[in-house]
Amino acid sequence: MCSEYLLSGFSGVPNEAFTASSSFPSHLDFSPSNARLYFERFNSASGWCAEHINSASYVQAELEREAVVNSVHIQGRGDYVQWVTTFYILYSLDGVVWTYAKAPDNNDKIFTGNSDSNTVVKNAISPPIKGKFFRINARSWYNRPCLRFDLGGCINQAEHKGSQYKQASVSSVTLLGQSILLQPSRTYLHHCGFACHRSSGCVAFTFDGAICLGYNFYNSVQRIPGYKQAETGEFSYKFIEMRQNKDSASALCLSHGSLLMKIDTQNRLAIVQVAIQENNLLKQDVRFYVSGHYTTQWQYSDGDVIESNLWSPSNPDPRKGHCVMLTQSGLSSVDCNTLLFFICGN
Repeated sequence: MCSEYLLSGFSGVPNEAFTASSSFPSHLDFSPSNARLYFERFNSASGWCAEHINSASYVQAELEREAVVNSVHIQGRGDYVQWVTTFYILYSLDGVVWTYAKAPDNNDKIFTGNSDSNTVVKNAISPPIKGKFFRINARSWYNRPCLRFDLGGCINQAEHKGSQYKQASVSSVTLLGQSILLQPSRTYLHHCGFACHRSSGCVAFTFDGAICLGYNFYNSVQRIPGYKQAETGEFSYKFIEMRQNKDSASALCLSHGSLLMKIDTQNRLAIVQVAIQENNLLKQDVRFYVSGHYTTQWQYSDGDVIESNLWSPSNPDPRKGHCVMLTQSGLSSVDCNTLLFFICGN
């Protein structure tokens, strides 16, 4: 799973994953979890600040699994003139033994930080670093070591040994995707499961005592971390915080076993828009590729026509582009080469 924002994005880490050398004591909250990029909350400081002003000050985050990290984003304290101007990055597999990120000459690399409170500064980490714990160690600052940050890279997927199936109910067999006629060695339930396991692309099966059918789609996205199921249970979705053109976004969704999300009802539109507004990072730029394109009419990837009540004002307009993005006011036309975040789903 890759993201430009492993800590603050849709599949980011919980608050408990952040720890620090110290936090400034005040009637405001300066907790380590305030170090998320774009963090802001009423009656709380917009960032983490160290209590002790020295070069040993740090804030760190623990990922769910090991990750290869190739970039860091840093921001100052949003509600006051305090920020970090230079810093080290350290990484660890166990949270005990730490290693400094290196410059090309193999010396410990000093990264450039901020010169104001809110501008996000992005630094490449080359060569990339691999760890589970990542620490920002402030080396110089303006007024006090205060910051918000995030990491870009890819989290290693958990290894799956063997296959497991469980019984599930679905409202319609059409949710299972395209059927595959399987031919198990014997007409028993577990033999149907074996046949699905051996068939490329089979992720679910049905067995009525005689006919064994495999399916290539149902809940396959649930095997990939970070997908969220709507409360209605009718679909799952995930925001991908990697800026891609339309073709690359579609390909990455397919690599998850899913597709660009089909926003075909007002309910789906509302659920996704609420999720965006609940995340400080996502709501910075509410433009996400979703399923849809223009040929002679506006339609989804499956050929269904996009209903007029889903479009934002002044849309659709093929002069703007022949692809579809989600905005806060509805669906909009967009040039297919524009680099955007996107939403995968089923």
